[in-house]
Parts: sequence; C-alpha cells; structure tokens
Amino acid sequence: MKLSLILIFSILLNFKVFSQTQDNLKARFYDGRFLVYASNYKIAEEVGYKIREIYNKTIKKLGYVDAYKTQYQIFIWQNKDELLKFLEKIKLKNPEQISAVALYDYKEIPTIACYYNERLIEELQHEFTHLLIVQILDVSPKEIPLWLNEGLAMYISKDSVINTNNFLKNSPSFIELSKLLDLDDYPKDKKERDLFYLESHSLVNFLIDKAKNREVFMSFLRWYVKKGYPFKKAYLYSYNIEINLEKFQEEWRSYIKKGDGYGD
Repeated sequence: MKLSLILIFSILLNFKVFSQTQDNLKARFYDGRFLVYASNYKIAEEVGYKIREIYNKTIKKLGYVDAYKTQYQIFIWQNKDELLKFLEKIKLKNPEQISAVALYDYKEIPTIACYYNERLIEELQHEFTHLLIVQILDVSPKEIPLWLNEGLAMYISKDSVINTNNFLKNSPSFIELSKLLDLDDYPKDKKERDLFYLESHSLVNFLIDKAKNREVFMSFLRWYVKKGYPFKKAYLYSYNIEINLEKFQEEWRSYIKKGDGYGD
C-alpha cells in the first residue's frame, strides 16, 4: 500500500499543473523537461500535455535523432496585447509583427513566447525549429542567414509547399535570389515581408528536394552556416554541383511554377 502511494505521488509530480508566477503568467505545467507557463490553468494543461509530442514531431521532420535533453519553457499569454507588453518589456525589435518568438537564452533557458490562438501548434513547431537548429549546428542565432532560419522553420511547421508555390507563381513581385540570400533584417513593408517568408519556405523545400536525402542538406547547412562558406561554395561541397546563381534561380522559379514542387 505504501509503495503504491509513492508510485502515484511520483506520477503526479511528473505531470503537474500548479500556481507559480512567471512574467505575470500564473499557471504552470511541468512534465520534468518542458515548463509551460500560461495565463490560466486550462491553457497550461492543454498545451502541457501536447508539448512533448509537438517537440518530437519537429525533431523527426528535421531528421535529427540525437535530440538534446535541454529543458525548455513556453510562455503563453491569453491574447496578443499581453504578449506585446512582454516583448516590449524585454526590448524585442518590432514586436507588433510577432505572434510567437524564440528566445534563445531567456534567463538561461531556451524559451518560446506566444499567445493562445488557433495556429498555436504550428507556431510552436516553427519556434522550436529556430531553437533546435542553433543547437544542432552549435552556432549562435546570428550566424544563421535570415532566409534559411525562417524558411527551415516554415518547412517544419507546414504540411506542404503547395500553397506557398501556388501563391508565388501568381505573384507579380519576386525578391531576387541574390537579394534574398543577403537579407539580414526583415522587410518593413508587410507585403514584401510576407513574400520574404514564402520565398524562404520555397527555397528550403527546393534545396531539400534536390538533395534527395537529408544528409546532403544537413551537409549544406554545416558548410553554409557552421563553416560560413558562401552559398555557391557550400552547395558545391555538399551537392557536388557547381552552380551559377542566375541559372539556379531560373531552375528554382521553374520549380515554383510546378506548384507542387518535386517531392511534396
């Protein structure tokens, strides 16, 4: 009887929702690795029971088997206004553009800050990708080119590239590949910013489809990000093909016009 009580108590400790304030979030769910702080107990419990599955799906799609045992914390506010107050408090740039954000080292713990909405699961996958790619490549966030960071996160969080490519093939505007690769800040104009995200998503899909297997693409990431080689040189060393950027862009745009890509 005593042993049974100890076992039950241990289980309750592993999955527990309780009151503990963190940045004005009063409810906390903890499963031994993932800390979920939310504005109320219902949200903390709902997301808390899903968060490990969301993380595992992200890891699986990244093709990364040696997942870190890092502890993560998730902050979930009731609405966007409350999230914005927090982002302004920590002096994050352009907070009004954000619905969820990866904070790589908030109080020494990788953190995702977001608000409760119908796209929350997708957004958590997106932000987990930002946190994980830094750990996988063992680099600082600033070392990852902007298009790659966002494109890879969209690749992981979206089911397909079809809608992205269908939008791009009918778009009157297009960010040239050379400019996309050099962007180090988000476009201020909303239409151009949306285009940036979609093109980044499409380009990552294009690279993964051309790689045929995940190791080739991971090799590209190591040459391009970890070693800091230019795009063309990293592509040569990983795909074993020498490219001209203008012709590569033509091939990519043909891929976009197909709509469904090669491998989706």
